[in-house]
Order: sequence, then structure tokens, then C-alpha cells
Amino acid sequence: MKNTSNIGNIGQAAVINKFVELGINVYLPFGDGCVVDLIAEWDNKLHKIQVKTTEFAKDSLMTWKLCKQEGFHGAKVPYSKEEVDYFALYCIETKTLCLVPFDNLPLLFSIRLDSYKGKKYKTMRFESDFSFEKIINK
Repeated sequence: MKNTSNIGNIGQAAVINKFVELGINVYLPFGDGCVVDLIAEWDNKLHKIQVKTTEFAKDSLMTWKLCKQEGFHGAKVPYSKEEVDYFALYCIETKTLCLVPFDNLPLLFSIRLDSYKGKKYKTMRFESDFSFEKIINK
């Protein structure tokens, strides 16, 4: 049975696996009170990574909430540039992985699958624009 912790664990495992496949060292913070889920090392730098997971893509659109919750029932609060360098985004249904640099992102962030067949607009974001390889090799 999937609960929010299991869903998050699935995404985190997929992200760690991707970094390891790319030969990138991954470090895991100890304890549940950490702001970031993992640290990844490339270009001789340590990068703070927050993993977000969604279960489904609806009409070729995947959406993630890029915020944290203050306390058990607290308000949803955006992350700061000091807390997070990148969001690693995973969709369970499509097995899509994206790496998005922190840059004043909206609390609800959406990316379309590359296979989207509808009308395309300049403001749309596509999965290929945020592949791990593309972002890491910039």
C-alpha cells in the first residue's frame, strides 16, 4: 500500500539510482529533520537536492508541489535558495526523472512529457529540457 512516505521513498530511490548510474557521488543526510533529501557531487561541488515525487501524469502533464510543510498540519512554505540548489522530480507512472535548478520556481511546477501531441506554447516546459544529463553538463 502506498502512503506519502512510500511515494517519497520511491522517488528518492529513483533519483539516487540515476545519480549513481551517471557516476555521481551521493550523500544522504542523517535524520528526518533535514531540509534536503540528498547531496550530490559534480563539477567539484556539493549540490543540495530536494526530491519531489508525483504518482500520475494527466494528459501528458506532470505536476509537483515544490514546498515544505511547517509542522504536521502547518502551512505550505516555499524553499529558499539557501536551502535547495536543485529539485529532482520523479513521476511514478511514467518513470520520468527531471532535474530542475532552483530559480524562484512556482509552488506548483508542471512539466509536459516529450510525447505531448497538443498545441505547444513557448511557456511550456518539457521533460527533455530538464534531463539529468542536460542540467549536469551545462
